[in-house]
Amino acid sequence: MTGGYAIIKYEYDPYGRLQSETYLDTEENLVISSEYHCAGMNFAYNDGYGNRTGREYFGTDGRIMVRDDLGYAGVLLEYNPFGEVVSEEYYGADKKTAKWKGRGYGYYEQVYDRGKETERRYFDVKGGNQPGFRLCQI
Repeated sequence: MTGGYAIIKYEYDPYGRLQSETYLDTEENLVISSEYHCAGMNFAYNDGYGNRTGREYFGTDGRIMVRDDLGYAGVLLEYNPFGEVVSEEYYGADKKTAKWKGRGYGYYEQVYDRGKETERRYFDVKGGNQPGFRLCQI
């Protein structure tokens, strides 16, 4: 079912960090939210500082899904020791880097100097058997 939801359920880890957010109908079945284009999200905190390092979207079957409005299924974030995001990578249901729909890039890096962002670089996904990324224009 797609459309409205009657319940949003939040689950937290022992540290009080949001682990998941799910959208349910009146009978507590998962539904695809017309607002968020998924049935829910799972969050990860894997950097030792408590920063949110990942977000994945899932469908009514509970499996990872690509959001039709974004073109990706999840995002990985990396931080510097000051808690500033230094990179963000988008990926598909296959866990491979995917372009953000309408934006034309799959990964970006940010550089900071004394707490101020001084540069941002956007990267495309290399095709075929060329690993890594290449700068792209957006």
